[in-house]
Amino acid sequence: MGVFQRTIAVVHALAGTNLIGRSKGTTDRVRCKPKKMDRKEPGINPQPCEFASSACERRIGYHRRNEDAGIAISGIAQYLLRGATKRPFTEFLPLKASEAHMKSSAKQEKVRTFDSGKAAQVITYFALKSGDKGIGILMAIKLVYLADRENIKRAGVPILNEPRASLPNGPVNDLTYAFAKGEFVDAEGWSSFLQDKNEHTLQVVPGTTFADLDKLSRMNLASLEAVWSEFGWWNVNALVNWTHKDGNVPEWSDPNGSSTEITLEAMMSALGIVNAAERAAEFESEYALKMELEQP
Repeated sequence: MGVFQRTIAVVHALAGTNLIGRSKGTTDRVRCKPKKMDRKEPGINPQPCEFASSACERRIGYHRRNEDAGIAISGIAQYLLRGATKRPFTEFLPLKASEAHMKSSAKQEKVRTFDSGKAAQVITYFALKSGDKGIGILMAIKLVYLADRENIKRAGVPILNEPRASLPNGPVNDLTYAFAKGEFVDAEGWSSFLQDKNEHTLQVVPGTTFADLDKLSRMNLASLEAVWSEFGWWNVNALVNWTHKDGNVPEWSDPNGSSTEITLEAMMSALGIVNAAERAAEFESEYALKMELEQP
């Protein structure tokens, strides 16, 4: 891979980690030089360049070290300059940046096999039930999670297969939430049913009716109806509070301002499913095979 291709690969990967362009705290400007440096220049921190190569000064000039942002651009430069290396660029990044990239890559892989159209139909159902064909994102995400729980109670499996997480304001379906926030775009699936109304509300595509929700089984629809009947009239803040207090959703745990994974096994166990680990693994395996077969 040439320098240009490696540059593009690095920039694309770091863009996915949200580390590019984010800076806080103090930033040093360091003149890139060989290891042996015996003179100081006014206004320049006389720190030797870690590359130990005159090519660094000639081709990079300066690199910026930002401790607080958790990323050393010098690591990228090191990767680009060592054209003969076959090591992945993440080995040249600080630990935080490398871990963030790996998490981003894993999420991208999950998106590839995620049925965003079905997730959109679940939210569309609730939006149509609300009467104005629009629904707040936070309300929608809470109802989606509760619908998965209801379907597990009734059929032993959730409506959607995706990662789930404990957030400070309760549990969420991770990928459905990402699509709702606009992190991903899927013209053939999600966008066929939902469009942004404004920053916090999802609007149903004009002309969409209940008859268009062809990815939802009768059991799925029964679960959605049960959730809507119980929670659809609630104030969104009351629903948020209910989902993360008093043990109403036992698989949720306080992430202390961050997020922690909620496994399907944990959901099933909390709902009293026998042999939850085996049932969860079986469901996820069957779903993965189904999605692979449906790939063009």
